[in-house]
Amino acid sequence: MCKSYKILILSSYPPDRSAGLAQDYINAFQKEGHEVDFLTLYGYPNRGGNEHCVYPEHLSTRVQRWANRYPILQLLRPNKNEFLRTIKNKILKHPSDGNSVWNNGLYIPNIDERIPPVDINSIIQVLPKNNYDFVYVIFMQRMLTTATLLAIYEKLHVPILIAGVDMASFTGGCFYFGNCERYMQKCGKCPILQSDDDNDQTRRNFEFKQDVYKKIQCAYLCNSYQKKFVDKSGIFSHTIVQTLSILLDEKKFLPLDMAESRKYFSIPDKKQFVIFSRYAGQKHTRAKGYDHLVTIINQFVEKLDSFSLQECLLVLAGVKDVEFESLFNMDIMNVGSLDMDELIKMYSASSVFISTSIDDAGPSMVNQSMMCGTPVVTFSIGTSLDVIKNGRSGYMVENYNDDDFADGIYKIYTLQNTDYINLRGNTRNEALKHNTSKVIIKKTDVYEQIISK
Repeated sequence: MCKSYKILILSSYPPDRSAGLAQDYINAFQKEGHEVDFLTLYGYPNRGGNEHCVYPEHLSTRVQRWANRYPILQLLRPNKNEFLRTIKNKILKHPSDGNSVWNNGLYIPNIDERIPPVDINSIIQVLPKNNYDFVYVIFMQRMLTTATLLAIYEKLHVPILIAGVDMASFTGGCFYFGNCERYMQKCGKCPILQSDDDNDQTRRNFEFKQDVYKKIQCAYLCNSYQKKFVDKSGIFSHTIVQTLSILLDEKKFLPLDMAESRKYFSIPDKKQFVIFSRYAGQKHTRAKGYDHLVTIINQFVEKLDSFSLQECLLVLAGVKDVEFESLFNMDIMNVGSLDMDELIKMYSASSVFISTSIDDAGPSMVNQSMMCGTPVVTFSIGTSLDVIKNGRSGYMVENYNDDDFADGIYKIYTLQNTDYINLRGNTRNEALKHNTSKVIIKKTDVYEQIISK
């Protein structure tokens, strides 16, 4: 981008949630001299608040009165967290999950794409006409659908860039489709819906999306892994598809002192090799590959003698589950939920980060770990295809190959100290090639390609 643009970013998550992805984009665009407004749905039950969030329901009367002073839908000037404008009397009802469905670890966030979780008019009426150069959409669930995007385009008449954070945009609605290939036939007979009907709601969703994308000026921005599915789907056949990785703030995600970071988490000195992973609970078991995680760790243990085993530690972040943790044949530490500063410390405290996801557009933790200089072992999915260089920044192995995955961890474990230090330096350098603001924002020049079409 060679000139200054005014950009509207839409995301159903507050800026600091979901890996802080929205905040990193806000900061990156502003860093490059662009003016940014941010529109989001704030308010999630049973979630802690911060300076961005207000919660209009599920709270005490006292907090309720405080929340009523503000709209839940706000147009925010991110710089210094100052509100661009206050939308009086436009507090939206917290959207329910009644329009979504889970089945066997797979998820459709909106059963009917024509009916958004948040009323379209509530969003449209706060947008100033002819005031933006383009719209950038990050997270849509619980706030937007393709129907919302069409309405936004009809009001603003500017290109819409859609971030590929999951598979929902180019399927009949599922976040991740597992082994299902129905998306290549416009969906229908959806296994999540347990449907035998070719013309079920997923087929109607697919055709609706396809029709909308033909009507609006838009581009889909995704990693190389996603693009191969996008191309097979055909839903974006009339749309520019641009490959890019995950944007990270290289000044926030930094390699910290390993010894100090381990001291912060009270990791014993004898635990010289720390394996870091995450556990999000049974609901996500299939997509996140937690059955593979158990197998991989135990296969890695089988390669160790008793002395080596004593110096190894598996650290899990996220949901604490005694039953799950008992499945591993090595010492375990579960640090629970981590804020972003703690997460960065955890990357720096770790010898290797492992991601066993088998259905994932990211995960962003792969890129975060690499930016902190911590090598990664992962299956061949998501952003890994664009950033992992085998033997240089970790190891990427064929999907479902638990033996090779365990071997990748073992290869890092057996490195000589000098070689390991070099590996950490190379890992950071690979991340800097793919994930910095200058690299990612340059890819959004696709905006100018849309205009010229």
